[in-house]
Amino acid sequence: MIIPGNDVCIFNTNVAAAAGWGTYDQQHNPDLNTNLLLHAEDNAANATVTNSGTGGAGTANHNTSTMSIGGKFNLGFEFTPATTDFIAMDTEANYRIANNFTIEAYVYIYSYPTAPNNYNGIITKQTNLAGQPNYLLDLDHLTADKFRFVLFHGGYDVIYSDATPNLNQWIHIACQRSSVNGARTFVDGVLQAQTDATTTDCVTLGGNNQPLNIGIMDSGHLFYFDGIMDEIAVSSVLRY
Repeated sequence: MIIPGNDVCIFNTNVAAAAGWGTYDQQHNPDLNTNLLLHAEDNAANATVTNSGTGGAGTANHNTSTMSIGGKFNLGFEFTPATTDFIAMDTEANYRIANNFTIEAYVYIYSYPTAPNNYNGIITKQTNLAGQPNYLLDLDHLTADKFRFVLFHGGYDVIYSDATPNLNQWIHIACQRSSVNGARTFVDGVLQAQTDATTTDCVTLGGNNQPLNIGIMDSGHLFYFDGIMDEIAVSSVLRY
């Protein structure tokens, strides 16, 4: 799936965390705006992934005992393309978010994607249209291995991080849909880029009967993440 990008305005400025998290650089506590919060502490022989938010449990396509590893905070989930690791969150309707939202995770990237698998999927919520995301966060090999955030609302808002993230270190990536500021991306708390404001909600177009997936772009495009994730969150509010 190749999605044409839009012209963007680039910003480089320090930003403060929004009320509710305190700062990005910590384990989060869920609040009423937390749809998904995975501390990634699941281990032993248990294929159910515990969600500390309000969106229901998730299912790992591999036993979580093979996915648990040292994380940013305590444990994290390790995703390996060779074993097709990913997590599908149950109760997908809880991730059909209108208006403002934030998706985020700590990522520790082992390797960049390579052709023909040009993307490392991080968080994806699909529509019922083949290959169309409601919202999507991945690592895009076609744009110098930068983080890519995509919003689908009939057309696309597509923005990229300013720089290619380093391998083998923890990086916090957060993306927002804002009715005031459009699509925005933050890396380690620093605003990278944003589009113009969009007044059309992602959820109003294309239908929404597909799951929220973690560690894969979507079920039709099997582009897997290669590395570790921790503190994976989806919020129905602007966190940053």
